[in-house]
Amino acid sequence: MRTVRYHIQLSKHRTTVSVDKIVSDLLAIKLKEEPGTPEAHQAVRKRLEEFIAHDRDRSGEQLSQYITERAIMDLVDKRLSDQYVDYLIDEEEI
Repeated sequence: MRTVRYHIQLSKHRTTVSVDKIVSDLLAIKLKEEPGTPEAHQAVRKRLEEFIAHDRDRSGEQLSQYITERAIMDLVDKRLSDQYVDYLIDEEEI
């Protein structure tokens, strides 16, 4: 599996996260950038930072996994992501 590394700014330090290349390329396309270009890298990095904007004080622990999950949810359409959230809620109730 190929990954793309991004330097993400947390509140007090920067950390590096790795995102699957397919997820990274799809985010670039969604952001109307050509995958693999410096512009795409910058746009995707900015979008990834938006995923954690509410929690900049967090540690870097498991950040790559969290950001990848958020990226996938951002890529799928709203109806599908809502269905998945409903599924997760139902699973927790069991």
